[in-house]
Amino acid sequence: MTKVQPRDVSPILQMLRNFLLGRSLKNALRFQDYVATRSPPMPNLPEGPSHKLSSNYYYTRDGRRESRPPLELTPTNMKSIPSSEKSVTGKPKPLSITPGKGYVWKKVESIQ
Repeated sequence: MTKVQPRDVSPILQMLRNFLLGRSLKNALRFQDYVATRSPPMPNLPEGPSHKLSSNYYYTRDGRRESRPPLELTPTNMKSIPSSEKSVTGKPKPLSITPGKGYVWKKVESIQ
């Protein structure tokens, strides 16, 4: 059984076409002999943090979910350094005004 050649013009017209183009023509048609098979081998990839099929939800892989409130480096029972910026009347200086509301990470309820 002879192999069927992909359709093209005769060899004489191929030579004339290549001469007039100044190069060899690359056929844009897709023939079965020049196309990859429909069942390529499966890739051999290393396993990663998201390779499991269960318990692999999107929200657990999202890096933005890793944000936490800032850590307090100083103990809470440590006394603060006295400020030298007090007014003449002895009252503390008012805090500066900041624009907008801050986000409350954790609400602390005082027990009375």
